[in-house]
Amino acid sequence: MRLMLWLQRSTDVLALVGTAVLLFACAVISIDVVLRWLFAAPVVGRADIEKLAIAVALVMGFPAVLLNDRGVTVRALGGFIGRYSPAGRLAVRGFGILCSAVFFGIGAWQLIRYTVDANQARETMLTLPIPVWPFWAVVSFGLILSVLASIGALFRLRQSPGEDMTI
Repeated sequence: MRLMLWLQRSTDVLALVGTAVLLFACAVISIDVVLRWLFAAPVVGRADIEKLAIAVALVMGFPAVLLNDRGVTVRALGGFIGRYSPAGRLAVRGFGILCSAVFFGIGAWQLIRYTVDANQARETMLTLPIPVWPFWAVVSFGLILSVLASIGALFRLRQSPGEDMTI
């Protein structure tokens, strides 16, 4: 119970951080557009900042979406099976959540490998001398938390199956 509460709070905070990072990226892009238009002077490194900020912003929202089952889904198979068997519907939803956990787990594993390589190679942004590995470490952490959120969603599904919307 405490673990689920911690996971819920963590995912909520990360979603808020992701929103703030996305707003930061939007501000950098807007400033770049204004500076280009008024002074023909773009923001140096905008593309690098934008790429990494959007990656961080997106991955910070995944855990909250997964844990709270707020993703956009088409539950055609679950709806068909659910008409005849509520347990079958839950099995299909559980399988989908498990597939999400495996997907994010593989993604985290590969990204952790890349992050370690980027650190060892001292890889930096293309236009700014800023190391990229800390950004990818944050993204890796978000993917690991996405796996934990998927597992939490499985436990929530088992405890309170809720209603299923069928399209």
